[in-house]
Amino acid sequence: MPFAKPRDDKPEVPHCPDCKTEMAAVLSVPLAYAPGFEDVFYECPTCTHEVKRTAIPM
Repeated sequence: MPFAKPRDDKPEVPHCPDCKTEMAAVLSVPLAYAPGFEDVFYECPTCTHEVKRTAIPM
């Protein structure tokens, strides 16, 4: 069974679903019910659309 290769790259930054601009992370909150995970909130600098992604911190 092969081992997973460690990630040395940065996580992918989402693009705005409305205007397709690269979004900026504005807040990161650890999840109390899922240790080791966090909710990352992104905001579009152009149209202020917001998105939330759940991720494993790097």
